[in-house]
Amino acid sequence: MDKSQELELLKDEVENAISLYESYLSGSAIRTRQMLERKGIVKALDELVQSPEYQKGFRMLHEHNQLDKSFEALVLKYNDLFSKNALACADFRLKNPDALKNIK
Repeated sequence: MDKSQELELLKDEVENAISLYESYLSGSAIRTRQMLERKGIVKALDELVQSPEYQKGFRMLHEHNQLDKSFEALVLKYNDLFSKNALACADFRLKNPDALKNIK
């Protein structure tokens, strides 16, 4: 599979992840959608998984035992598209989902 095919699959899975989060939120993830639009999917996800913030989406997916649908899981799944640091951060978050809980 080439990178453009991988990127299309990632795009679909990111949309599914956001839709799932929005269903728990009963609203729109407008800031996330704007960031994805502004920066592009790869750059936005790369930054989000490295952020020290405990994002609402990650928290909600964790609470519903759906971390396999998180941006972190997608970064690891499509690992050729992301930085080594993003991969390490995504792996850490998935293995330690409560580590950032006290950080806003």
